[in-house]
Amino acid sequence: MTPTVAWVLLAGRRGPRVYEYHGPDRGLCALKHAIRITAPPPGPDTPELARDIAAALEEAHRNRAFDSLILAAGPRMLGLLRRAMSAPLRAVVAAELCNDLTTLSDEELARHLGGAIAL
Repeated sequence: MTPTVAWVLLAGRRGPRVYEYHGPDRGLCALKHAIRITAPPPGPDTPELARDIAAALEEAHRNRAFDSLILAAGPRMLGLLRRAMSAPLRAVVAAELCNDLTTLSDEELARHLGGAIAL
């Protein structure tokens, strides 16, 4: 059986952050360059930023970097991301958290995500 890899996307005031999750008791691993934004967006919750993030996720998913996706973003960005994502990418979204978690430390993030994934 092939291990399942989940990506956790945080999108908010501090820009996008991506973590990789390989299963219970393995925690989260920050992926420093998973989302590359070519130009600075005009703001944290813009359609352009959502399209850039979705495009990066689409490419990573086509390259089989992850099997499932967990989204955590404020209400506006979450809606923008949903609209920017293709149907196949939306189909692998395992959970959504309507909250900007980009300001949290890794330890605080693990506590917040405990309900969505078994850390």
